[in-house]
Amino acid sequence: MREFSPDGFWWWDGTTWRPSTEIELTPQTEFERSGKLAHARALISRRDNAFAVSYGVGIVPDGVVAPVIDLLAIYMMVVQWRGFKEYREWTLEQLKVATEELFGPDEPMVAGETALWPPTGLVPGMRRDFAVAVTREHVVLYQFAYADSPTMRVVFAAVASQVRMIQYGGIFKSNLGIICGGRRWDLDGIKRIFNPWPVIAALQSAAAAKIAV
Repeated sequence: MREFSPDGFWWWDGTTWRPSTEIELTPQTEFERSGKLAHARALISRRDNAFAVSYGVGIVPDGVVAPVIDLLAIYMMVVQWRGFKEYREWTLEQLKVATEELFGPDEPMVAGETALWPPTGLVPGMRRDFAVAVTREHVVLYQFAYADSPTMRVVFAAVASQVRMIQYGGIFKSNLGIICGGRRWDLDGIKRIFNPWPVIAALQSAAAAKIAV
């Protein structure tokens, strides 16, 4: 259990204030122990394999190519959807375990969300860089070194009154902007998988409770 500065960018180790980014956590989850993470990884691999096959299909005459590519595109979207949902489930469990490690069992995570988005590029990918957890008093922003990383570091762990959140998005995309200490981070997600509203509601409740006290 650690003590953080009000802005969340520093923590007290008992003798000195240190940057919050020095805190790295590798929470152990039931999702991993049960084999569900292996299944999620397999889904993403199947999506990537289908994408590779779609390149090979390009050498087939046009009359055959179009329907095959259409089927591959549908398959990729369905498999990606399932894979991203499972990665979100894993990440939310990670957030729950990590946040309890930071603040103890008396201040558990109330709501959380993670970035999960297929970035535009020559090959399919998965962006899972930031995730946020809200407790009854704090907001914690975590960062992953890479999309499949089991380890996260703390970007900040601020009291709720120091944080603002903004929801925005488009037809297929939903976004959550997080502002703290004059800096901003954006979490991107696919609509109907990514749900920022419970996190925003938890932040509002935490800030209101602090004001009431």
